Amino acid sequence: MKKIIAAALSAALTLGAAAPQSVFAADKQYKVTFVDFDDKVITVQTVSEGQQIDYSAVNVDALQKHIDKYTEQAFASWDITPATTDRDITIHALSKTAFISIDGVPAVTSYYSRSGKIDLFGFKAAITVTTQTPAKDANGNYITESSTIDITSSCSASPSNLKEAFYTSDQAVIDIIPLGDDKPLYSYAIKCYDYLGDVNENGSIDSVDASSVLTTYAQYATSASGSVSPEYLKRGDVNMDGLLDARDASLILSYYALSSVDSTIDWNSILS
Repeated sequence: MKKIIAAALSAALTLGAAAPQSVFAADKQYKVTFVDFDDKVITVQTVSEGQQIDYSAVNVDALQKHIDKYTEQAFASWDITPATTDRDITIHALSKTAFISIDGVPAVTSYYSRSGKIDLFGFKAAITVTTQTPAKDANGNYITESSTIDITSSCSASPSNLKEAFYTSDQAVIDIIPLGDDKPLYSYAIKCYDYLGDVNENGSIDSVDASSVLTTYAQYATSASGSVSPEYLKRGDVNMDGLLDARDASLILSYYALSSVDSTIDWNSILS
């Protein structure tokens, strides 16, 4: 009987000692919560103590977005990157935001010829990239770093030449497109005035046109009635003030005189 009792006690003690050992041997698990730029949960990983956190399993590409036409946001880094954890933690995504600014627009919108290239003089554009860093300021906000890159020289006009732009009309819309992109950064209207001054529509601007404008002006200046055709006014009103007068005739004559000795003279030179 004593042997049976001793055996029973031995078994009980063995079981009692084994039970706590199995409890402490179980892995402790912790939650690693990944949140986006707005503190919204992206995903949650459950890891054991000592287990590596898998950053590659988080789809950071999904964080990229276009805020508006000129602003794009994407993932930059995490605020912390522990390899393992011994507690529940939250890891925040930090952003990099690229903003394109148009700092100057093309100065030339009027052309007096259908040959040559689109002039983008005056156009200026830059990209400012603002990146959040893991460091925080006194208010608990992430400190940012910014850099600006001038992209003016990498932008081109489409169409790039006047012949194509004015192929079917004397008006056109020009798109300015950054290198490697197919979407316009800026668009603006241009107009061709290659007909200006050629009131008799013979393809040249000379003293005959100036004389015609002066005669027409004198005729209607002394008459209470009468008018010129819209086409004649469009061609003869070279300073585009809505009137046909001696000033227009004088400008046409000046153009004729100067262009006779300098082939590079155009209306832009006369009117500016």
